[in-house]
Amino acid sequence: MKKNYTVVLISILLIAVSFRTQAQSGYLPNGFYLFGWDVNAPLNNKNFIDRTSFAGGKAEGRFFVTPNISVGGEISWSSLYQYAPKKTYEFDNGAVTTDLYKYIYLLPMNLNAHYYFKTDGQLMPYAGLGLGAMYSEQDLYFNIYNLHETNWGFLVKPEAGVLLKFGENSRSGIVFGVRYNYATNRQPDFKIDNIQTLSFQLGLALMN
Repeated sequence: MKKNYTVVLISILLIAVSFRTQAQSGYLPNGFYLFGWDVNAPLNNKNFIDRTSFAGGKAEGRFFVTPNISVGGEISWSSLYQYAPKKTYEFDNGAVTTDLYKYIYLLPMNLNAHYYFKTDGQLMPYAGLGLGAMYSEQDLYFNIYNLHETNWGFLVKPEAGVLLKFGENSRSGIVFGVRYNYATNRQPDFKIDNIQTLSFQLGLALMN
């Protein structure tokens, strides 16, 4: 599944960078494309996975509709993993002793809007909100067996960050961001009730 997510992100990158960039000075006349690293820390469901995941990425496009407001869309992915040492698990009909490998794969897709508090100069702080859907897979590996579940949920992503251009008239820069992700995905067998993470982004912005 991780390979499929990577193919999607690479495809979006190739499409985005193929757009003609337009001459500009200072302020962004149209918008920018963002490609970055996405780190996710679980905020709930820690009985299943409580480790921060550094395996994630994102691709995003933002387009200005006013000098301070942009709208756009984003797709990202993250893979959360945790190993549980061998122990005995008791069930109604018996018990089993095994170690466990637990995974949660996340594929959020959303539309977003951002407000920029300052648009001149090199530093552009912003706040935004994303709404969309999230596809998720949950996997539990033990011995030679695998339990696999998939589900969809509604997604809300408030965020804040800053775009730091490499120069006042530069057409590229670095984006630092933090966001709260809330999705309604549920999986009763794994006792997963909604999926909430705190994520941090570091990315490259290419302006047009």
